[in-house]
Amino acid sequence: MPTHKDFLDNLFKPILLKTPPAFLHLAESFSKNCASIINTASMPFRIARANYSHRLFHQFLTRERILSLLPEFEDKTEEERDKMAADLARRSFSEAMASDAERYEGGHLA
Repeated sequence: MPTHKDFLDNLFKPILLKTPPAFLHLAESFSKNCASIINTASMPFRIARANYSHRLFHQFLTRERILSLLPEFEDKTEEERDKMAADLARRSFSEAMASDAERYEGGHLA
């Protein structure tokens, strides 16, 4: 997936190639300032996305921790069950993030 940096690089590349050397530093500064504006403007979205990802991962982790309490795992120590739950939660989370449908629909657990 292209990033805003890729977008800006592609947008400014033709401009920077045609910019006279005497003004190149100004054009590069302008390009960097545009990148800073995009970074600042996208901060609320990035914070919300990180919070959403954190919440979604903990849904998977909570589910796996509950399932690790089933009688079939009673021979394992609490540490082993926690490790198993975390590994399964990471795998489920990665699969959910790889799927557009689950990622955008909240990765709701069935």
